[in-house]
Amino acid sequence: MLLRLLMIATLMFSVSACGIFGGGSKDDAPEEGAATEETAAEANDGQATDDGLSDEPMDGDKEVSDAGMSAKPVGKPLFERVGGMKALEAFAEKFVDALATHKPLQGNANIVNAMKADQTRHKKLLAEFFCEQSGGPCKYSGRDARTAHAPLKMTSTEWTSIRGLFIRTLKELGVPKPERMELAIIAAKQKKNIVQ
Repeated sequence: MLLRLLMIATLMFSVSACGIFGGGSKDDAPEEGAATEETAAEANDGQATDDGLSDEPMDGDKEVSDAGMSAKPVGKPLFERVGGMKALEAFAEKFVDALATHKPLQGNANIVNAMKADQTRHKKLLAEFFCEQSGGPCKYSGRDARTAHAPLKMTSTEWTSIRGLFIRTLKELGVPKPERMELAIIAAKQKKNIVQ
């Protein structure tokens, strides 16, 4: 039920030292004099930004297939580029754990109660979903997003908060910017099924 919600958020533990997702790209280094992600988050009511990544693809209000977002990258599938199932499972673990304690969601009793449910299953389904959607060998075994998330009564404000957490988690895991963009697009396509 909470799988798609979980797929749209960030994680608290850092595995970047383990290199599960690979190192960041030179795109990730802040320019001299530029605001860091942390200061950008403070300026945006605690919401992380990612050079527009969190504002555009994760927003879901516009078509995510706009110019520059729909072109398929040449080479390996996204699944392989992020490190396969091991990396997606690490992401799911961190993201679900972070969602469970994410303050902006604590005012929604429906989400809080759902997060108290079987988190092991949420993590499994989240990893499965991104595995399937990124070109991996998995078959997602959960319910459709609309059915699973209807009881949560998630608002656009909550979605926006989760969007920042999602991007921040990917950055903490060392996911390079092109792959973060692709994962964000996958997540953004679910907004219409999740937000009420």
